[in-house]
Amino acid sequence: MKGKFPIILKKVICPPLILVFISIPVLAQVTQQPGDYMQGKADGEAAAKGNFVWGAAGLLFGCLAVGYVYLLYSPSPPASALVGKSGDYVQGFTEGYKKKMRKLNGSYALAGWALWLAIFNAIMWA
Repeated sequence: MKGKFPIILKKVICPPLILVFISIPVLAQVTQQPGDYMQGKADGEAAAKGNFVWGAAGLLFGCLAVGYVYLLYSPSPPASALVGKSGDYVQGFTEGYKKKMRKLNGSYALAGWALWLAIFNAIMWA
């Protein structure tokens, strides 16, 4: 009887316990990250407000302003929205904010450029 218990412990009880102890932190991390990240991304998109100045830039500089907004412009999210948040939330917020700001400001620059084209065509064809 003395010799059977260590063998049962080693072969039957220990492997499932090891798997449970290894999987708990992994499962906790997997379930936590998408929630924080997705919440941050949604909050970042909601916080993004476009700037009408890009419409004026599109009117004045045309395709240069549009190209700059879509290719080079990298807006910074407000720091006050990120204080005390988790790393996943900050990453999601930053990505959502930048993507939405680039889209909104690009739309304004395109509208300004379209207005410039309309004015130019009206002058040329008048």
